[in-house]
Amino acid sequence: MCRGPSSPWWPLGDSITAGYGLERNVNRVSRKAYPQLLGDEIGYRVTNLSVAGMTSGEVLEAVQSNNRYRNAIVRADMIILNVGGADMLGFLYGVLEGQIDPITEGEQLIINLAFNVTSI
Repeated sequence: MCRGPSSPWWPLGDSITAGYGLERNVNRVSRKAYPQLLGDEIGYRVTNLSVAGMTSGEVLEAVQSNNRYRNAIVRADMIILNVGGADMLGFLYGVLEGQIDPITEGEQLIINLAFNVTSI
């Protein structure tokens, strides 16, 4: 249940949630990323734990094994989860380079992505 203004809000995810490309230093989360802008607008304290290039499996692993992520989830009133972009780009690059069979590997990608998201 949301407690209102200044409540903790923890975005988790990949480059979209991190605001990749919105700052000169692409290795850090942008204050212009949509979770930050939205949180500022509605009065939430945002701590963005997103990492550009993080796959759904890596987010799941972080949630399962990284205390910072685990503690964030326990304390959060709201969590934004945005994953799958890095998974899909990795798949696409593999297909374009001829290293991945789009039919068999595509089905497995969807299965893995669904498992990771529901497990997070």
